[in-house]
Amino acid sequence: MGAVDIVQPKTDVYPKIACDSAGNIYMMAPVSKHWGVMKSTDQGATFVSVDSVPATYGRSTDIAINGANEVYVIGVRQSGDLAVRKSDSTGTVWSEVVLYNLPGYTATEPRGTLDGSGNLYFGSVFVEQPSGSISRLIVQKYDGAALTVLDDYANPAGEYLRSNRLPMHIFGSKLYVGDASKNTTTNMSTWFIRQCDLSTCAAGNWTNIDPSYVFEGGGSDYDISDFYQDQFNGFWSNGLSFHLAGPIYFIARYKAAAAASWSDAIADFGDHRFGTYLRTSTNRFFFTGLEFNAGVFKGVVTEYR
Repeated sequence: MGAVDIVQPKTDVYPKIACDSAGNIYMMAPVSKHWGVMKSTDQGATFVSVDSVPATYGRSTDIAINGANEVYVIGVRQSGDLAVRKSDSTGTVWSEVVLYNLPGYTATEPRGTLDGSGNLYFGSVFVEQPSGSISRLIVQKYDGAALTVLDDYANPAGEYLRSNRLPMHIFGSKLYVGDASKNTTTNMSTWFIRQCDLSTCAAGNWTNIDPSYVFEGGGSDYDISDFYQDQFNGFWSNGLSFHLAGPIYFIARYKAAAAASWSDAIADFGDHRFGTYLRTSTNRFFFTGLEFNAGVFKGVVTEYR
């Protein structure tokens, strides 16, 4: 079994699960605002804690496993600094390998991904304190020895960057990072996906592959949830938009490889649905999430053809 990356539906932070090449399952502690890692060696029948840190340490937000079965866990220290902890190949011996402080700012919900050489790419929206009026999306690379800043993207004037989700993937030779920014005057938001070639990211060679999708953001959870590239090099993305007077809009967008622009593939206006992840197979599009109706949550899996 190869390494996999699974996002589980939840309405606050998004606990992650990952599997190493030996079939061991690692799961971030399913407790909001707590740092912890659980491991199962029996296909999920039982889990034990494998990384013990003080309760005041912080909270973990993402997990990734390299080809040597070393586990990276990314999160935020209680101080607001971004932290990365790494295990040995057994997943039992841990150390802090990154502690990044941006003076005057607090990290929010960092996310990360690995390339084929085991380099870790991670990013977070950093929010200026105490006003919260300035936000910066900072993406970095950790090669096992040193940190390199690849992107430092500031919020446009009159807007602020969302910090609830920050999907990040590597497809081929390119790194992709998704987020959204909200105009504080119009209450409208712009959903974006930034892209760079791995060999030139540090030189500032970033482009926006979906720069024009504007939607209504009236609540705390509006933004892009995730995106994926299918085997035909088409792009799928999904996320949420709040209608100020009504329900949550679940949005899915698609861009064919040769197309110049994106189009809406799905617009679900009825239920309160938290779309969290997607995978593609042939011409099918899948997403999972939570649906909230009449005070009851239920898990949903939806297929679109």
